[in-house]
Amino acid sequence: MTAQKDPSFKDIINKADLSLPDGAGILFADYFIKAGKNIKKDALYPLKVFLLGLWVGLGTALKKIKLGERISGVDLVYALCSYAQKEGKTIFLLGGWQKTKLGKKLPHHGYLAEKAAKKLKLLYPDLKIVGYTSDFSYKESDDIRTQDYLHSCMNEHSIASIDILLVAYGAPMQEKFIVRNMDKIPARLCIGLGGTFDYIAEYLKRSPKFFINHNLEWFYKIFMQPGRLARVFTAFPLFPLRVFLDTLKVGSRN
Repeated sequence: MTAQKDPSFKDIINKADLSLPDGAGILFADYFIKAGKNIKKDALYPLKVFLLGLWVGLGTALKKIKLGERISGVDLVYALCSYAQKEGKTIFLLGGWQKTKLGKKLPHHGYLAEKAAKKLKLLYPDLKIVGYTSDFSYKESDDIRTQDYLHSCMNEHSIASIDILLVAYGAPMQEKFIVRNMDKIPARLCIGLGGTFDYIAEYLKRSPKFFINHNLEWFYKIFMQPGRLARVFTAFPLFPLRVFLDTLKVGSRN
C-alpha cells in the first residue's frame, strides 16, 4: 500500500532482485486474483468477486484453502545465517530501535542490532558477524557516518566487502537506504527486514503457531502490539479492499 503512494519506493520494489511474501495478505491477493480470472464477466461479476473474496478470507482462516508459503523475516535470517556459517560468508546487522507496545520509540535504541547479533552467535557459533550497530539512522544525512563505520569494521576483519547486510530501518526507509549505499559499502546482498531484530533479540515474542497457521497473525498483533494498529488496519481491511476494487476495474476492461 505504501508503494502506491510513493513512486520511488514502488520503483525500488519492482527492480528488486527478489521480493518475499512475509505476510498472508500478499498470498491472499495472489490466490484471489488468480481465482478471479476464472469468473465470467457478466452483470453479476461484482457480486461473484465479492463472494470469492469472502470465501478466500474465510477459507484460509479455516485452512480450507492452502495459500503459498509465507516467509517471515526471522525465518529468512535464520536460513541465511545457516548458509553463511556453512559457506564462510560475512554478515553485518544494521539498524533496529526499541519501541513501546504503543509503537512509540524509546529514548535509546536499546542496542537491538547487538542483541540480535549475540543471539545469532549462540545459534550459529561459527557465523562470521563482522559488525553490528543501531547507532545510525536511515536518513541520507547519516549515510557517510554509516559507511565510515561499516568500512572500519571491514578493515578490522580485512575484508573488501560484506557478503550479507541485514538492514532493519523499516519500509520504505530501509529500501531507500540500501539503494543509496549498497555499492558504496559495498555489500553483495542487502535485505530490508523491518522489525525482525526485535524478534531475534527476543525483545518481542513471535505470534503463536495457531495464529500463524490460520493466517490470523494480524488479529493477534492488534492486542499484543496496539502500536501497530494503523499498520494492521492497512493490511486488513484496506489492502483486501484495494485488491477487490482493482480486480473489478481490470475485469470491467475485459
